[in-house]
Amino acid sequence: MKTGGVLHILLREPGFVLDTGACIDSERQLRQIYRAWYLEAGALSRLAPCLAAHGVQGAHSSPPSGVLGGAGLAGITAIWILVPQRVALFLDWQNVLGRARDAFHGGSEQARSTDGQIEPVRLGELICERPPSGVERELVSVRVYCGLADPHENRTMFVARTQQCQRWREDGATVITRPLQYLRDWPRGRKVAREKGIDVAIAVDYVTMAFRGLYDIGILFSADTDLRPALEYVAQHEPNVRAEVAAWRSGRNSRRLNFDAPYPTWCHYLDQADYDRVRDLTNYRPAR
Repeated sequence: MKTGGVLHILLREPGFVLDTGACIDSERQLRQIYRAWYLEAGALSRLAPCLAAHGVQGAHSSPPSGVLGGAGLAGITAIWILVPQRVALFLDWQNVLGRARDAFHGGSEQARSTDGQIEPVRLGELICERPPSGVERELVSVRVYCGLADPHENRTMFVARTQQCQRWREDGATVITRPLQYLRDWPRGRKVAREKGIDVAIAVDYVTMAFRGLYDIGILFSADTDLRPALEYVAQHEPNVRAEVAAWRSGRNSRRLNFDAPYPTWCHYLDQADYDRVRDLTNYRPAR
C-alpha cells in the first residue's frame, strides 16, 4: 500500500522487504532482481539497471551488508532485510556410507555394520552451520536415496533398512527407496544385490526441485559421476539456484564430484571430526 509516497512490497520467498517508491510489476520479477544480486554478491550498481527500468534512479551505493542494510535512491530509501539461503541436501546413501568407510574405517571389507552410518539431518545442520563467507543459510530439506532389500531374499537387511528409514523420517528427512535387484553372479551362480534407479531418482529430483524454486542451494553428497549432468544442468540453466557438492576428506582420501559451472564450484569437505559429530552408532539389525 502507498504510505507517504512510498510503496511497501513484501516478498516472503526467499524472504526480504524492498521498501521503495518504485512499482515492480510482479513478485516474481522482484524475486529475480533480488537473486541476481544475492547469488552473485554483486554491487548495488548491478541492481540499479533493474530498478531504473521501473522509475528508480541514482542507485550508486554499495550493497547492504549483514542482515539489515539500505541505500539512498534519489531520495527514496531501499531497505533489504535478508534471510538465509534455503538449502536442500541430497544424499546418495550407499555412496556416502561407502566413502565414509574408505575414509575413516580402512575400507568396506574391514568395516562393521554400523561403520559409515551418519544422521542425515544432523549432517545437513552441520553443513549449514558453516556456509561460505558472507552468507547465512537455512536447512529446508534433507533427502536420502537408498536401496531396499527384498524381504524374501534378505529379511535381516530389509528389517534393518526399514527401521533406519523410519528413524530418518522421524528426524525430519525425506526418504526415497528403490527395491534392490538380485542378479546371478557368474560363474559362481550366487545372487548379488545391486541398486537400480537411485541415481535417476536423485537427478530428477535435483533438477525438478531447482526448476520449481524449492531451494536456493542444492548440495549433492555423492561421488557418482552419473550425477554430474544433473549438477551441470542446474548450474548452467537455473540462474536462481547454486549447485554445490559435499565429500568426506581424510588424508589423501578426498574424492569429490567435479562439474562444470559458470561460477566457482563449492565443495563442503567433511573430516574425521565432522564424521564423529554426525555418526550414528545404532545397530538396526534385528536381534536373532
